[in-house]
Amino acid sequence: MPSFSESLSRKTQSDLEKLGVKVLTNTAVKEVRADSIITEGGEIPADTTVWAAGVKGVPAMETLGLPVTRGRIDVASTMQVTGFENVWAIGDIAGAINSDGTPLPMVAPVAMQQGRFIAKQLTSLATGRQLENFKYKDKGSMATIGRHKAIVEVKGIRISGPLAWVAWLWLHLFYILGGRNKIGTMADWTWNYLTFDRGNRHIMDSF
Repeated sequence: MPSFSESLSRKTQSDLEKLGVKVLTNTAVKEVRADSIITEGGEIPADTTVWAAGVKGVPAMETLGLPVTRGRIDVASTMQVTGFENVWAIGDIAGAINSDGTPLPMVAPVAMQQGRFIAKQLTSLATGRQLENFKYKDKGSMATIGRHKAIVEVKGIRISGPLAWVAWLWLHLFYILGGRNKIGTMADWTWNYLTFDRGNRHIMDSF
């Protein structure tokens, strides 16, 4: 879990292992077969394989004639496409770089901030003002792992366990639009909690 500290990542692994999950780290998948997975370290029997290895840029990006690196369009710090000052790219397709030199995560908060930023950039361009450099404001990350299990990391503050789980619930409700939707979601969660119904669990990263 690269968006979290090492201590919270270890906590997550421990919680998953208590749930019966075998966690393999630093293990690259070389081949997926009908009844097994081939890794660098050997073969893992598997009747069912669920691939959830993240996202990548749309393949069509490579057909636009724009500079692309690993499926993402190369952009300057102003979010202009490299070599094309009148073309802009944001969101998952943009290979924007963080201040520490690492690629920005392909998550909704990044795209939302970039969208607002581009609107200001276009206004500056139209009025003759100097363009600015995009700076992503990371408000923190959180993930729910299971019943009473979650992790939260906000500006160096790290929380895990039931308190983090409650924080995740509260924040998730906060961002749901409309009072009726909030009440409906609370009712569903309460029913699932009391009946131990194993419904879908959401993961919210970089809120």
